[in-house]
Amino acid sequence: HGSQDCGNDEDVVELNDCRRHPGEPGAFCLSCRGSFACGLCAGEEPCGGGGGGGVGDGGERHQPVPLPAACKAQKTELSQALQSLSEQAKSGSEFLQRLKSSSERIKSNREVMAAAVTEQFDSLVSALQSKKQVMLSQLASEQEHKLRLTRDQAAQCASSLAKATGLLQLCVELLKETEPAAFIAVSAAMQDRAAGMQRSLQRQTESGPRVSEQFEIRLDPEPVLVAINSLAFSEPQ
Repeated sequence: HGSQDCGNDEDVVELNDCRRHPGEPGAFCLSCRGSFACGLCAGEEPCGGGGGGGVGDGGERHQPVPLPAACKAQKTELSQALQSLSEQAKSGSEFLQRLKSSSERIKSNREVMAAAVTEQFDSLVSALQSKKQVMLSQLASEQEHKLRLTRDQAAQCASSLAKATGLLQLCVELLKETEPAAFIAVSAAMQDRAAGMQRSLQRQTESGPRVSEQFEIRLDPEPVLVAINSLAFSEPQ
């Protein structure tokens, strides 16, 4: 309305402050939330809350209520807002305590999990050590088998060589025989024995060792290595 007595004021207007309408209490517009000297003054100008023009050209009117009632209503609203804020602050405080205690639980749970992982890996290492001993025992058994066969073959070869040496010595003595009739009487049999011994030694030497010096078994750790490299933590379903 243009008058300094009833224009919008930033400060709360006291009761009976309007000089144009004495006795009228201060007013508060529910739409634009402005304070006025009185309700009559508020009705003389358009309300900016609705975005319209003046009263005469279809603009929205103020919705004035007595200032004490508006003050009481806003105090009630503020009290409710403070109550909600207080409850939320209490919830926030409880949540903060949960976060602080959660840090300790995280550390404790990490220690428990680390102990479990260590135990599992120790179990894997123990299983590998046990398997290692089993396979080394198998290797030792294979070695003993090879050595036994080699000793048997060496004993047979030594026996044949001893017989051959004895036959050689006997034949050398026979060659010293000066009596033709005596030499001829046994020479054919000695030749047969020498030829047979030669063939026997030839078979033994040409056949080679009965067992290989190499161990024809291999350890393939690749599947285990792949399994170890694939170890990872998994989340429970």
